[in-house]
Amino acid sequence: MAKPDLIKWANDDAAAKITAPTSTKKLAGFLYLEKPAFQHVNWLFNQLWKWLLGLQGNYADIVVGTSTQVTNNEATHVIGDLDNTLVVAGSRVLFLEGTHTLTANLALSNADLTLEGENPETIIDVSTFQILLTGARQQLKARVTNAGANDIQLSGAGSHFDGINVDIASVQVTAGATARTSGVLSGVKISDSTNGDNILMSRKSPENFTGQKNFATATLTYGVNISWNLDTQQVAKVTLTGATAQLDNPTNMVDGGTYSIKIIQDGTGGRAITYGTAYKFPNGVKPNMPQGIGEYLRINFESDGTVMDGVGQGPFS
Repeated sequence: MAKPDLIKWANDDAAAKITAPTSTKKLAGFLYLEKPAFQHVNWLFNQLWKWLLGLQGNYADIVVGTSTQVTNNEATHVIGDLDNTLVVAGSRVLFLEGTHTLTANLALSNADLTLEGENPETIIDVSTFQILLTGARQQLKARVTNAGANDIQLSGAGSHFDGINVDIASVQVTAGATARTSGVLSGVKISDSTNGDNILMSRKSPENFTGQKNFATATLTYGVNISWNLDTQQVAKVTLTGATAQLDNPTNMVDGGTYSIKIIQDGTGGRAITYGTAYKFPNGVKPNMPQGIGEYLRINFESDGTVMDGVGQGPFS
């Protein structure tokens, strides 16, 4: 069912047309056969419009629209008004339907801030300017168009970019922030992966990659017990420098995750490797560890979140 049009009644600044009744009259209400002053009727409908607008935006602190929507008392500000002085921490900013062109950088650093479109078709036209959000628990939910390289930037743990039909050339995410989009994401820059940055993309159709997609190989620290953190070491290698060692059960296994490890003999050779209980191999037979100097074994795993099903190949030399 389509949402009915909101009441749009009189401009808030039209003092000649809008006059609040006295406190006594508000308590008594209009009486039988009384003819209310037109200013009082305008005041009543204007108050109803404000409340309905607030309910539509879940009591948004700031309602952003076009200059016409501001003139018609449908919105309180245009997008160019938004800054840290106006948008204080905890604000909820609602963008009304239509296109809102950003004519200067939108740089907000208040914590606990939500910017949301009235519906998925609300458009923020970025053009040559930027949306820069810094701070915890910030969210932007809108359709963004015409963004160039790094025009959507988030930094600070907990910051979120939640895009709907986002068509952007590049998102830059730093210091633990998260970018999530169901639209077209043609380029991504993660400037500090050690802080757990995330780019989360969901698509309704398969995607063909035209360039390489790869994981950097992480070097595990050798010891009697070798630790493997799959969250940051999806592809790993380790060189055996002692007589025997155990590859302990990995941490952060994910259902459907694929992982790879390269186990290398050092300049002495003849080293042995054992495995934790989470590692499973065909018919329960562990792959033979090559013994020659510099030879190595490669094992590819698929996990169900609890165990690591592996197939080993080697020796490579």
